[in-house]
Amino acid sequence: MQSRPLQPVRQGHLDRLRRAHPGGAGARARGTALHVSLARTTTPPPTPGRAAQPHTRSRAIAFIAAITAFWLAAIPIATSASATSATTATGSTTSPSNNSSRTAGERQPRLMAAGDASGTPFVTALISVRGNSYGICSAGVWKPTVLLTAAHCVIDETTGGPIDPSSFFVVNPGTAFRITSGGVQGATPARVVQTLVTDDFQLRGTDVPGDDIAFVVLDQGVGDVTFSRLATTAELGRWLNDRTPVSALGYGFPSPSSPTTDIPRGAALPLLRVLDDFRNSDGLAILSSKQSGIDACSGDSGGPRFVIENDAPLLLGNIAGGSCNGFPGAGVIGFTGMSYRALANAALATAGLPLIPSRPQNVQSSRVEGTTTVWWDAPADSHDTVVAYDVLDTSGALLCSTAETTCSFPTGSGGVDGMTVRAYNAQGEGDANLVPTAEMLWPEAPTAKVLKASSKKKPIRIRVSPVDYPAVTSYHVTTPKGKVVCRIDPTTSPLECRVKRAPGKHRFRVEAITEYGASIPSPLSTPVRVAN
Repeated sequence: MQSRPLQPVRQGHLDRLRRAHPGGAGARARGTALHVSLARTTTPPPTPGRAAQPHTRSRAIAFIAAITAFWLAAIPIATSASATSATTATGSTTSPSNNSSRTAGERQPRLMAAGDASGTPFVTALISVRGNSYGICSAGVWKPTVLLTAAHCVIDETTGGPIDPSSFFVVNPGTAFRITSGGVQGATPARVVQTLVTDDFQLRGTDVPGDDIAFVVLDQGVGDVTFSRLATTAELGRWLNDRTPVSALGYGFPSPSSPTTDIPRGAALPLLRVLDDFRNSDGLAILSSKQSGIDACSGDSGGPRFVIENDAPLLLGNIAGGSCNGFPGAGVIGFTGMSYRALANAALATAGLPLIPSRPQNVQSSRVEGTTTVWWDAPADSHDTVVAYDVLDTSGALLCSTAETTCSFPTGSGGVDGMTVRAYNAQGEGDANLVPTAEMLWPEAPTAKVLKASSKKKPIRIRVSPVDYPAVTSYHVTTPKGKVVCRIDPTTSPLECRVKRAPGKHRFRVEAITEYGASIPSPLSTPVRVAN
């Protein structure tokens, strides 16, 4: 497969995902699975791509874009010129171009040569041996028996169909390997049971295709230490906003001039942009900028992108492609695992593991005095796998955990902004939703009406609108000075009480009483007059 320039990425993603310094970003050349012949054979050209099948993009994309927009900050990006100049496709033959025309002072690409990552438990090499040739990709160890990789690593370039699972070898995570005529030295006994890609995935030659993400199910585990869980889309938005470096691991070339690979290497690259419509993908693509010449090369495809937060390694997604050159600008592109939750769940079901619940629905929040209460509805999908919910602050720290659909915790008078609530299964997997800013609980003004009566003191009927709060114990109707004139049971309907008042003008307030205290008193009702 020959190296060739790649056309720029179309700029159709949501305007609210744009940055303060708008500019184009060329499509990443795919750092393909490293295909090297064991004998001098001619690589057949790829079969022409099939016509794209129409498909409906997930309705979750609108929510994902909204979450990302919530965390947006002004992040500088490369201009079209600099981005395009950095996107020559990575070679996948035995002799990648070393770009001898570069100036002597130009940095050479060195992802993953930025650091020797030998011994890491989070990445393995996924090697397919087919006849006289072999292909090398990387894969993140999501579960002992489930790997995350790139779709082009498990699809045959000549037929467009899946590579025979029996042709794959899985290397001991974080260790060196050697390919010989007898097989792969350093491989585990684990064998691939099934590879899963989206239904309409199609290769694009050496270009990064849409939906370039795959899950690989094994017949036995490859290690006891794995990623804690998939990162949520809310966490992606926060990391984008905070410019959090996102680590990458892979078994790729150290540089175009060093077309060998045998150990994993690691680096951390900042996120540059999130694309919600990269080549009509069903999920999210993440684009990173190069840093100090670090980029992805052949063999890095499928490697994990992750962040360690609160001592937990969170798997964000994969490496789908890179430039493998030393030019500045946009570099590594990949896809996020949680935005392909349905595909991930298909892999989990095959492996006999619990499915990932979707995000909690209809999340609401309110504050009473110094306590914040958050409540929600159960996830729409895989709700039967939920074991608990966590409410987290902007740093990912736990504010409260519960098996119910409401949670209260002290936050002081100022409350907490930027919270999320996450449903999760027995393995800690689950998506999150944003929590709206918790305002102080404030009932609407009650309504009052003077009723007919023969006595001098006329009865006044006072009606109260229920507050949107899960734990009201009583409603207190008061005078403007705060004297309680009646109490209303929140379980009755309608919410009303009757009081007799002397002739004159009268107005009322209402307070919602909770176990955490009283709400802010409502505005005063419209005045009513008791005639003499």
